[in-house]
Amino acid sequence: MHGDVQDCLRAILPEALRCAGSLPLDEVSFLVWTRESSGWLGSWEARSALPIWVPERGYLCPEDLARRFGEVMSRHHPEHLGMVGTAGSLLRLDARLLLDRLIREVWSRHAACVKWAWDTGWSAQASGMTP
Repeated sequence: MHGDVQDCLRAILPEALRCAGSLPLDEVSFLVWTRESSGWLGSWEARSALPIWVPERGYLCPEDLARRFGEVMSRHHPEHLGMVGTAGSLLRLDARLLLDRLIREVWSRHAACVKWAWDTGWSAQASGMTP
């Protein structure tokens, strides 16, 4: 990934996550597997998840952030925008869809850390932890 795209994501992702985190969260059941001495044991665990659809705007990410990301992506990686798929199904990838997917992925992997950072006001940049 081009450095300008990485810089853009570093700049807009915290704000995009903050916007997504301000939405009412859905309660979702996840199947969690743990290894016991007798083998694997599956159990259901309730977790908070971002909503599938945002009524006011449709996407998690505000349009102005997606536009900034789209400008950088179209300049350096235009092959990742536009129509993708097979003869049987096509999907139009745009910057807003890609950014929404990234927000959902970060949230699903790191929701507890993201919420803690907001609650404490912690910043990776202020802590000198970003490259």
